[in-house]
Amino acid sequence: MSEALTDLREAVHLLTHPQTRLLWQGDGHDHEWQAVTDRQSRERTGEYKCAWCDNVTTAPDHAPAGTKVVKQVDEPLLDQLAAAVVSDLGSFGNGKSRNPSLPFDMGAFEMMRQIDERVRAWLEDMGARPGRKVSLRELVASWLVLYSAGQREDAEVDNYRAVIERWQGAIRDTLSPRKRLEITAGCPACGQEFINVGLTDDPNDVEMVRVLNAVEAETLDESYAMCKACDRVWMGVSRMRALRIAIDEAQTAKEAS
Repeated sequence: MSEALTDLREAVHLLTHPQTRLLWQGDGHDHEWQAVTDRQSRERTGEYKCAWCDNVTTAPDHAPAGTKVVKQVDEPLLDQLAAAVVSDLGSFGNGKSRNPSLPFDMGAFEMMRQIDERVRAWLEDMGARPGRKVSLRELVASWLVLYSAGQREDAEVDNYRAVIERWQGAIRDTLSPRKRLEITAGCPACGQEFINVGLTDDPNDVEMVRVLNAVEAETLDESYAMCKACDRVWMGVSRMRALRIAIDEAQTAKEAS
Protein backbone atom coordinates (compact mmCIF):
# COMPACT_ATOMS: atom_id res chain seq x y z
CA MET A 1 0.00 0.00 0.00
CA SER A 2 1.38 3.40 -0.97
CA GLU A 3 1.99 6.14 1.57
CA ALA A 4 -0.65 8.29 -0.13
CA LEU A 5 -3.28 5.56 0.23
CA THR A 6 -2.29 5.03 3.87
CA ASP A 7 -2.83 8.75 4.54
CA LEU A 8 -6.22 8.56 2.82
CA ARG A 9 -7.28 5.60 4.98
CA GLU A 10 -6.25 7.49 8.12
CA ALA A 11 -8.25 10.53 7.02
CA VAL A 12 -11.36 8.40 6.38
CA HIS A 13 -10.84 6.60 9.71
CA LEU A 14 -11.31 9.91 11.55
CA LEU A 15 -14.71 10.30 9.88
CA THR A 16 -15.99 6.76 10.32
CA HIS A 17 -14.51 5.40 13.58
CA PRO A 18 -14.64 6.42 17.26
CA GLN A 19 -11.60 8.37 18.40
CA THR A 20 -9.94 7.98 21.79
CA ARG A 21 -8.38 11.06 23.33
CA LEU A 22 -6.33 11.50 26.51
CA LEU A 23 -7.33 14.64 28.37
CA TRP A 24 -5.59 16.29 31.31
CA GLN A 25 -7.87 17.26 34.19
CA GLY A 26 -7.05 19.04 37.42
CA ASP A 27 -8.22 17.72 40.80
CA GLY A 28 -8.79 21.24 42.14
CA HIS A 29 -7.89 20.65 45.82
CA ASP A 30 -6.59 18.13 48.32
CA HIS A 31 -9.50 16.11 49.67
CA GLU A 32 -9.73 16.25 53.45
CA TRP A 33 -11.61 13.07 54.25
CA GLN A 34 -13.67 12.89 57.45
CA ALA A 35 -15.41 9.79 58.72
CA VAL A 36 -19.19 9.92 58.40
CA THR A 37 -21.08 9.13 61.64
CA ASP A 38 -24.71 8.07 61.82
CA ARG A 39 -26.64 10.76 63.67
CA GLN A 40 -28.79 8.35 65.65
CA SER A 41 -26.44 5.50 66.50
CA ARG A 42 -23.32 7.68 66.61
CA GLU A 43 -21.50 4.87 64.87
CA ARG A 44 -19.32 5.24 61.83
CA THR A 45 -20.99 4.28 58.56
CA GLY A 46 -17.79 3.28 56.78
CA GLU A 47 -18.03 6.28 54.45
CA TYR A 48 -15.81 9.34 54.29
CA LYS A 49 -16.83 12.84 53.15
CA CYS A 50 -14.51 15.59 51.97
CA ALA A 51 -14.63 18.69 54.18
CA TRP A 52 -14.22 20.94 51.12
CA CYS A 53 -16.63 19.39 48.63
CA ASP A 54 -19.53 16.94 48.51
CA ASN A 55 -17.51 13.91 47.40
CA VAL A 56 -18.22 10.77 49.44
CA THR A 57 -16.22 7.55 49.26
CA THR A 58 -15.61 4.32 51.13
CA ALA A 59 -11.93 4.23 50.10
CA PRO A 60 -10.41 7.68 50.73
CA ASP A 61 -7.47 8.59 48.54
CA HIS A 62 -4.91 10.71 50.34
CA ALA A 63 -2.93 11.53 47.20
CA PRO A 64 -2.19 15.25 46.78
CA ALA A 65 -4.13 17.33 44.26
CA GLY A 66 -2.70 17.62 40.81
CA THR A 67 -3.54 16.59 37.27
CA LYS A 68 -4.72 13.28 35.94
CA VAL A 69 -5.18 11.76 32.50
CA VAL A 70 -8.75 10.87 31.56
CA LYS A 71 -9.56 8.75 28.51
CA GLN A 72 -12.44 10.09 26.41
CA VAL A 73 -13.95 8.22 23.47
CA ASP A 74 -15.63 10.44 20.86
CA GLU A 75 -18.18 9.12 18.39
CA PRO A 76 -17.16 9.11 14.69
CA LEU A 77 -17.29 12.62 13.23
CA LEU A 78 -19.99 11.63 10.75
CA ASP A 79 -22.14 10.23 13.56
CA GLN A 80 -21.65 13.43 15.55
CA LEU A 81 -22.74 15.42 12.51
CA ALA A 82 -25.80 13.21 12.05
CA ALA A 83 -26.70 13.68 15.73
CA ALA A 84 -26.66 17.45 15.21
CA VAL A 85 -29.26 17.14 12.44
CA VAL A 86 -32.46 16.85 14.44
CA SER A 87 -35.91 17.83 13.17
CA ASP A 88 -39.45 16.74 12.58
CA LEU A 89 -38.77 16.43 8.84
CA GLY A 90 -38.73 12.66 9.06
CA SER A 91 -35.45 10.84 8.52
CA PHE A 92 -32.13 11.22 6.81
CA GLY A 93 -29.59 8.59 5.79
CA ASN A 94 -30.25 5.88 8.35
CA GLY A 95 -34.07 5.93 8.13
CA LYS A 96 -34.55 6.75 11.83
CA SER A 97 -37.14 9.33 12.85
CA ARG A 98 -35.95 12.42 14.66
CA ASN A 99 -37.32 13.76 17.91
CA PRO A 100 -39.40 16.83 16.94
CA SER A 101 -38.76 18.44 20.33
CA LEU A 102 -35.04 18.81 19.59
CA PRO A 103 -33.59 21.70 17.59
CA PHE A 104 -32.79 21.43 13.89
CA ASP A 105 -29.30 22.45 12.77
CA MET A 106 -29.66 23.63 9.17
CA GLY A 107 -25.89 24.02 8.77
CA ALA A 108 -25.24 20.42 9.80
CA PHE A 109 -28.09 19.19 7.59
CA GLU A 110 -26.75 21.01 4.54
CA MET A 111 -23.23 19.68 5.17
CA MET A 112 -24.54 16.12 5.44
CA ARG A 113 -26.51 16.57 2.22
CA GLN A 114 -23.46 17.82 0.34
CA ILE A 115 -21.16 15.06 1.60
CA ASP A 116 -23.81 12.41 0.95
CA GLU A 117 -24.30 13.66 -2.62
CA ARG A 118 -20.55 13.76 -3.28
CA VAL A 119 -19.81 10.28 -1.94
CA ARG A 120 -22.75 8.75 -3.83
CA ALA A 121 -21.35 10.27 -7.03
CA TRP A 122 -17.96 8.71 -6.27
CA LEU A 123 -19.57 5.32 -5.73
CA GLU A 124 -21.64 5.57 -8.90
CA ASP A 125 -18.47 6.40 -10.86
CA MET A 126 -17.18 2.97 -9.76
CA GLY A 127 -20.43 1.22 -10.72
CA ALA A 128 -21.95 0.98 -7.23
CA ARG A 129 -25.58 1.82 -6.46
CA PRO A 130 -25.94 2.44 -2.71
CA GLY A 131 -29.39 2.33 -1.12
CA ARG A 132 -31.10 5.49 0.08
CA LYS A 133 -31.24 4.32 3.70
CA VAL A 134 -27.50 3.70 4.00
CA SER A 135 -25.98 5.99 6.63
CA LEU A 136 -23.37 8.52 5.58
CA ARG A 137 -20.73 6.78 7.66
CA GLU A 138 -21.46 3.50 5.88
CA LEU A 139 -21.33 5.26 2.51
CA VAL A 140 -17.88 6.69 3.16
CA ALA A 141 -16.55 3.39 4.53
CA SER A 142 -17.91 1.48 1.51
CA TRP A 143 -16.38 3.97 -0.90
CA LEU A 144 -12.94 3.55 0.70
CA VAL A 145 -13.10 -0.24 0.37
CA LEU A 146 -13.97 -0.06 -3.33
CA TYR A 147 -11.52 2.73 -4.06
CA SER A 148 -8.64 0.99 -2.28
CA ALA A 149 -9.16 -2.15 -4.37
CA GLY A 150 -7.94 -0.47 -7.58
CA GLN A 151 -4.61 0.87 -8.81
CA ARG A 152 -4.46 4.59 -8.08
CA GLU A 153 -2.03 7.38 -8.84
CA ASP A 154 -0.68 9.17 -5.76
CA ALA A 155 -1.79 12.57 -7.08
CA GLU A 156 -5.39 11.34 -7.41
CA VAL A 157 -5.32 9.78 -3.94
CA ASP A 158 -3.98 13.04 -2.47
CA ASN A 159 -6.86 14.94 -4.05
CA TYR A 160 -9.39 12.68 -2.36
CA ARG A 161 -7.53 12.95 0.96
CA ALA A 162 -7.63 16.75 0.72
CA VAL A 163 -11.41 16.63 0.26
CA ILE A 164 -11.81 14.27 3.24
CA GLU A 165 -9.64 16.50 5.45
CA ARG A 166 -11.67 19.57 4.45
CA TRP A 167 -14.78 17.70 5.59
CA GLN A 168 -13.11 16.93 8.92
CA GLY A 169 -12.38 20.60 9.52
CA ALA A 170 -15.81 21.73 8.36
CA ILE A 171 -17.59 19.20 10.59
CA ARG A 172 -15.54 20.20 13.63
CA ASP A 173 -16.22 23.86 12.92
CA THR A 174 -19.95 23.14 12.70
CA LEU A 175 -20.01 21.12 15.92
CA SER A 176 -17.71 23.48 17.83
CA PRO A 177 -16.67 26.76 16.16
CA ARG A 178 -12.96 27.40 16.49
CA LYS A 179 -10.58 30.30 16.63
CA ARG A 180 -9.14 31.24 13.22
CA LEU A 181 -5.93 33.18 12.66
CA GLU A 182 -4.84 34.71 9.36
CA ILE A 183 -1.38 33.69 8.13
CA THR A 184 0.33 36.71 6.59
CA ALA A 185 1.96 34.84 3.73
CA GLY A 186 1.07 33.42 0.34
CA CYS A 187 0.06 29.78 -0.14
CA PRO A 188 3.12 27.71 -1.12
CA ALA A 189 0.85 25.30 -3.02
CA CYS A 190 -0.95 27.71 -5.37
CA GLY A 191 0.98 30.97 -4.92
CA GLN A 192 -2.10 33.03 -4.03
CA GLU A 193 -1.93 35.47 -1.11
CA PHE A 194 -5.34 37.15 -1.26
CA ILE A 195 -8.79 36.19 -2.52
CA ASN A 196 -12.05 38.09 -2.97
CA VAL A 197 -14.90 36.77 -0.82
CA GLY A 198 -18.51 37.68 -1.59
CA LEU A 199 -20.38 39.27 1.31
CA THR A 200 -23.86 39.28 -0.26
CA ASP A 201 -25.58 38.19 -3.47
CA ASP A 202 -24.29 41.39 -5.09
CA PRO A 203 -21.23 40.42 -7.18
CA ASN A 204 -19.69 43.82 -6.45
CA ASP A 205 -20.00 43.42 -2.68
CA VAL A 206 -16.73 41.61 -1.99
CA GLU A 207 -13.93 41.72 0.56
CA MET A 208 -10.28 40.87 -0.04
CA VAL A 209 -8.99 38.41 2.57
CA ARG A 210 -5.83 36.36 3.00
CA VAL A 211 -6.03 32.84 1.65
CA LEU A 212 -4.15 31.11 4.48
CA ASN A 213 -5.79 30.56 7.85
CA ALA A 214 -4.70 28.58 10.89
CA VAL A 215 -7.52 26.95 12.84
CA GLU A 216 -6.87 26.29 16.53
CA ALA A 217 -8.43 23.07 17.83
CA GLU A 218 -8.52 21.37 21.22
CA THR A 219 -5.29 19.50 20.46
CA LEU A 220 -2.33 20.26 18.19
CA ASP A 221 -2.97 17.12 16.14
CA GLU A 222 -6.50 18.35 15.34
CA SER A 223 -5.39 21.90 14.50
CA TYR A 224 -4.81 22.71 10.86
CA ALA A 225 -4.09 25.36 8.26
CA MET A 226 -6.11 25.79 5.07
CA CYS A 227 -5.87 27.77 1.84
CA LYS A 228 -9.16 29.33 0.69
CA ALA A 229 -7.89 29.61 -2.88
CA CYS A 230 -6.84 26.02 -3.64
CA ASP A 231 -8.48 24.22 -0.66
CA ARG A 232 -5.17 22.66 0.39
CA VAL A 233 -5.17 21.52 4.05
CA TRP A 234 -2.21 21.01 6.40
CA MET A 235 -3.56 18.89 9.27
CA GLY A 236 -1.59 18.29 12.46
CA VAL A 237 1.80 19.32 13.81
CA SER A 238 4.05 17.72 11.20
CA ARG A 239 2.16 19.07 8.17
CA MET A 240 1.83 22.57 9.66
CA ARG A 241 5.56 22.53 10.36
CA ALA A 242 6.11 21.59 6.71
CA LEU A 243 3.88 24.53 5.74
CA ARG A 244 6.00 26.88 7.85
CA ILE A 245 9.18 25.62 6.16
CA ALA A 246 7.62 26.01 2.70
CA ILE A 247 6.55 29.58 3.52
CA ASP A 248 10.04 30.46 4.77
CA GLU A 249 11.67 28.96 1.68
CA ALA A 250 9.30 30.86 -0.61
CA GLN A 251 10.02 34.10 1.24
CA THR A 252 13.81 33.52 1.03
CA ALA A 253 13.56 32.85 -2.71
CA LYS A 254 11.47 35.98 -3.19
CA GLU A 255 13.95 38.14 -1.31
CA ALA A 256 16.88 36.63 -3.22
CA SER A 257 15.28 37.50 -6.56
